[in-house]
Amino acid sequence: MFRKKKATANKKAKAISKKAEPKLTKAEAELKKAKAKKIKAEPKKILAKTKRRKPQAVKFSEEALKRDILKEAKVLKISNETAGKYAKIVSGRVAAWVSKRATVTQPDIDVQVAKEIKKYNKDLAFIYENKGKII
Repeated sequence: MFRKKKATANKKAKAISKKAEPKLTKAEAELKKAKAKKIKAEPKKILAKTKRRKPQAVKFSEEALKRDILKEAKVLKISNETAGKYAKIVSGRVAAWVSKRATVTQPDIDVQVAKEIKKYNKDLAFIYENKGKII
C-alpha cells in the first residue's frame, strides 16, 4: 500500500515538471522529434512570409527634403535656425547628386542625406540611416 502512494506522488511530480518546462519553438520541436526517432536533422529556419518590394524610382523635390529635415530636426529639439542651415546646405548637395543620376529611389536619397548631414549632426544622420526601420 505504501508503494502505491509513492507511485502516485511520482506521477504528480512528473506532471508538474512538464508544466514548468518552457515552450519549444517549432524548429526545436521538430529537432526533438527527430532525435527521438534517431534521425539526423537540422532545425528549419522560419522565413518571413511577406515578400519584400524592390524600391521604386521617386521624383526628387528639394523643398520636400528641406521640410523633412526640418521636421526630423524638430523631433531632436534642434533650433530652427541651425536646422534651417543644415537643410539648405544638405538639400542643395543632395539635389546636385540627384541631378547626375537618371533614376533614384527613396533609400538611395536617405543614404545620401545621411552621408551629407553626418558632417553637421550625427543624431540627425542616425535617423536618416535607419529611416523605415524600427529603432
